[in-house]
Amino acid sequence: MIKYIIYNYMEVGSLPKKKGGFFRKLQWKLILIFMLLIVSVVLITGTFLLSNVSSFYLQRFETQMTNAFESGVAKSLKEASTEERPEESLEERMRAFSTIRFGISDNRDYYILDGKDAKIISSSAQTIGGIELTENLIASMAGKVGNKVSIGLSYMDYAYPIKHGEEVKYIIYITDNKQEVNDVLFKMFTVIAQAVFLSALIAFLIGIFLSRTITVPITHLTNKAGKMAEGDFDTVIEVKSDDEIGTLTNTFNTMALRLKRTLYDISSERDKISVILKNLADGVMAFDLNKEALHINPAAEKMLGINARKKYTFDSIFEKYSIPVTFEQILSDDEEIEKSCVLQIGENVIAAHFAPYKTEYKKSDGVVVALQDITKQQRLDDSRRAFVADVSHELRTPLTNIKSYSETLLDADIDDEATRTSFLKVIDSEADRMTRLVKDLLTLSQLDHSKQHLKLESFSLGALAENIVNTMSMDAKKRRQILTYVKGGGTDFVFADKDRISQVVVNIVSNALKYTPEGGNITVVSGQQEQSVYVKISDTGMGIPEKDLPHIFDRFYRVDKARSRKMGGTGLGLAIAKEIIEAHEGTISIDSIYQKGTTVTIKLPIETERMEENE
Repeated sequence: MIKYIIYNYMEVGSLPKKKGGFFRKLQWKLILIFMLLIVSVVLITGTFLLSNVSSFYLQRFETQMTNAFESGVAKSLKEASTEERPEESLEERMRAFSTIRFGISDNRDYYILDGKDAKIISSSAQTIGGIELTENLIASMAGKVGNKVSIGLSYMDYAYPIKHGEEVKYIIYITDNKQEVNDVLFKMFTVIAQAVFLSALIAFLIGIFLSRTITVPITHLTNKAGKMAEGDFDTVIEVKSDDEIGTLTNTFNTMALRLKRTLYDISSERDKISVILKNLADGVMAFDLNKEALHINPAAEKMLGINARKKYTFDSIFEKYSIPVTFEQILSDDEEIEKSCVLQIGENVIAAHFAPYKTEYKKSDGVVVALQDITKQQRLDDSRRAFVADVSHELRTPLTNIKSYSETLLDADIDDEATRTSFLKVIDSEADRMTRLVKDLLTLSQLDHSKQHLKLESFSLGALAENIVNTMSMDAKKRRQILTYVKGGGTDFVFADKDRISQVVVNIVSNALKYTPEGGNITVVSGQQEQSVYVKISDTGMGIPEKDLPHIFDRFYRVDKARSRKMGGTGLGLAIAKEIIEAHEGTISIDSIYQKGTTVTIKLPIETERMEENE
């Protein structure tokens, strides 16, 4: 039916064909235009060349004559005109100058004329006739040099007056019949005429070839259009060029292909949707009214751990997760039914959303399930809740102690000064503990929200570590420990916040002193490793169990909780250290063997890199 409609539309709507003559065909029009263009270019070039050659000869004649008279000939002729026999002297000297200076030949003659009436006195011409009063000759009779040349005249002439005072006594008159110029121009004209003929012939041949590259594809397009009018969309025209004709042919082929797809391929939209679903990051599944899976995209396969090549039903997938809604309830329009739930699949948390999809008649035709991986979000929420719980727990103990001791002091009648002092020291100690905790929490908050401004400066990390070792050596001696510093090779300058880096190193060294028994060794080493400056703090202390190492930088995490609280630790020191080092684009790592010792390595970029980035 569609073929019939298109055919009738093109049959009825097409304009009647005009009967064209020979030059109504596009091919011959292109050939004629090409020939006219080439012939016009050759003719214009030839005309310009002939004109320039003629002008060249005229200019050369005028220049030759002027140079001859200005090179001493005029002076010599004037001297000859003052001698006893001036006419014979002039004749003698003109003969001497005629060939060398003036180029006298069969086509060029000289005349010695009387200055008053231009009467011929002497001449190199074999046949002496009358002299035409030319513009140059009249100018010389008036005492001026007649040196004008013109392309339109059939001759070239030059008249030079020889004056005695203001009186023109004689005129040297040179004439050229232009025979040499005419011979050259005729030969050039012959060559140009031959070039016009050959260029026209070549243009005709090239025009046929070039026009066919245009008209042949157009003929093919016309034939293809006729076949399309009859309903044939399968013929493809070969594209033989990359120009506009090739683009037109390509476009025509594309149009035919699209028409064919429009008429015969109604599943293209379904294919597009399939590609979109396949590349979605979220999982999407579709089930028909029989609960059979119509589509499961790769993301859903990965989330649920299933293979879409197998046949699944709605119940076989979700029955084991005990979802709070049935397939029938999802198909209903009851808005009070909750159609979303959270699935725990292994270590991942998946949010599932169920919805019916309907036909154009508003009738449910199946169920669509959208899956979203919210594992990271869930872990972040759990981490926030755990953090609040840890802070509450850490504050509750000192607050309870302060409350109980202060109530005892207020309610009990304690006369013993030592007991009262002991209670007050406990209260003061717990208050200091809370102060340290709040201070560490504020530091972490500032680092988390990038509010901590780093005061960057260039300094020696090795010198900083050595100074810290010297400062804390007294504390090590009290604990009967050996604290030493070793300087490694290479540069140790960094571009960083000196106070913050010092805070980190002091914290690590303090931990080493706390958890190393009497007689133990703590060694601090600094140096350069590739593009980093490092500080290593090694101890022979109690070490860290392997199971605790992945969590050692977590906030409020303690390996030995009872001992940490007893020593006044908040559980935030290493977390703060990690935040500070990472803010400097460095790294901090811990290697430890339980009951043997621990090594903490801090690495920072060397100074040059930091300064370049800062600039």
